[in-house]
Amino acid sequence: MFQYSLKKLKFVLVGIFLNFLIFIMSIAQELNSIANQHIEVDPIIIHTMIIFIGVLNLLSLLIGLILVSLLAYFIGKILDSDTGKLKFFFIVSTTVFVTSLINLPLSIMNFLSTSNEIYLPTHNIILILFNPFLILGIYVLYNLLLETKLTKKAILTYCITYYLFQLSANFFSRWILGLQ
Repeated sequence: MFQYSLKKLKFVLVGIFLNFLIFIMSIAQELNSIANQHIEVDPIIIHTMIIFIGVLNLLSLLIGLILVSLLAYFIGKILDSDTGKLKFFFIVSTTVFVTSLINLPLSIMNFLSTSNEIYLPTHNIILILFNPFLILGIYVLYNLLLETKLTKKAILTYCITYYLFQLSANFFSRWILGLQ
């Protein structure tokens, strides 16, 4: 169904970067106004801090992609999969790309919003549990893993683990942000 190539991997990585960049741009103005309300600092410093934090988040995302890909590769080796590291990197990156597409409608809402609220994927518990892009990402993960020599039981375990990992990350973000 899905064929792996370096061209597609580059497209997926650029897509993740663009999703991230668009979302950061959509909340940057609101973050700037919040910072100006609480701190008397030059706006250039605030913009620099927002960009710096955004770059750190992007780097942590890329490091996370690499680590999760390596973990998936080693688990695949234990389960007798002959799939290479780059293929697992492609599988994980494609899944994260599809899941990160939730940022596009949220970015549009942030750009068009006239209120002082920032729309995040973690704001609504129903959206966390039944995120259509997360469900689509799990579908893509399942189909990509079907191309490996993994058993259906192992593939379902990968999918359930990915879902639970995403849920725990979102609930952790809610806790850090102090959302009720």
